[in-house]
Formats: sequence, C-alpha cells, structure tokens
Amino acid sequence: MNTIKAALIKAMEAYFKEDVRRINHAHRVTEYAEELLKREGGDYPIVIGAAVLHDLSGTSSQSSVAIMVNFNCLSSVVKNRWLPHLQSLAPKPGIASN
Repeated sequence: MNTIKAALIKAMEAYFKEDVRRINHAHRVTEYAEELLKREGGDYPIVIGAAVLHDLSGTSSQSSVAIMVNFNCLSSVVKNRWLPHLQSLAPKPGIASN
C-alpha cells in the first residue's frame, strides 16, 4: 500500500473509531478513486486524500478534522497540500460550528 494512502487510512480509521459503516464507505470510495486514477490520471495525493477524508466534515466536530491527521506519518507533499485545506475547515475561535 502506498505510504500516503496508508497514513491517511490509519488516521481516518482512528478518527471514526468503531464506526465500521463510515470506515468501510471510505475504503470503497478510495478503491473507486484508485480506479479513476488508473483510467484518467490525476494527482495521487490529492485524489486519494480527498477519497479517504471526504466524510470527515460530516461528523459532529469539524475542528477535529484539523487535529486528526498525524502529520508525522505523512509526506511533505501531503502536508503542504492538505494542511492549508484542513486548517480552513476548522471553525474560527468564537464562531460556533454546527
């Protein structure tokens, strides 16, 4: 398994804990994304990152999204591309989230 994909999946599974339905769904979406990459090409870290992490903002706390990825496990490519995006999802201090 690709190192980027493995690190993202590990973080996603830790985030969802015992929510097997969400974990299995993320795995299926990631498999579809890999098929699309084979057929159409694309930026692997972005496509796989989007596939693995796509449901995280649908959970109870968007602020957890910015915290959940263990950036020590990820390559600098993913850190540089995803960190700004994850930070943009986190609620600003003093602003209530859904």
